[in-house]
Amino acid sequence: MPTTDVGSTVPRRQLGRELRKLRETARLTVEEAAEQLELSRVKMWRIEKGSTAMRSPSTSNKCAACTATPPTPKSPKP
Repeated sequence: MPTTDVGSTVPRRQLGRELRKLRETARLTVEEAAEQLELSRVKMWRIEKGSTAMRSPSTSNKCAACTATPPTPKSPKP
């Protein structure tokens, strides 16, 4: 199985750690962030632990809820 598999837990865990840091920096509880994103507390916890995938719009919404701006996509190298 390739390490760049889309279903790999490594990228999900990395994203989850970053999202948790953003939430904590914004001084939001899991419950507050979940409410803002219209997610359950359990779903929020699973996303931050890397147990479940998060869709791109949800990622942008989570960043916005934590008052962070998502990075702009990098241009492909020629």
